[in-house]
Amino acid sequence: GVVSTQSTGGICQEISFYHIKRKETLRKVDLAHWATSLSVVPNSNLIVIGSHDRLLTIMDYTSGTFQDYVAHADQLPVVRYWDEKNVIFSAAQTAIAVWGLKI
Repeated sequence: GVVSTQSTGGICQEISFYHIKRKETLRKVDLAHWATSLSVVPNSNLIVIGSHDRLLTIMDYTSGTFQDYVAHADQLPVVRYWDEKNVIFSAAQTAIAVWGLKI
């Protein structure tokens, strides 16, 4: 499957879960902030989202629950989960941060 962020008509922020072989959208999850980056945490129900509003969000995409963290002084164009070390990297124009993730 594919996970993507998109805006619908410029009024809604959402993540869409798409099944490539069936060519259909499986579900959509609304976002509170415009997403600028996204990383899926393997073997879990978590997605890490960087936002235009400087937030790093960790979301359980099955339940829709989430936790926001103030991450940087400007938007987050890069968030990545590194499975081997169980950490999240976030980068903005002026800083790089490393976050420990406890699953």
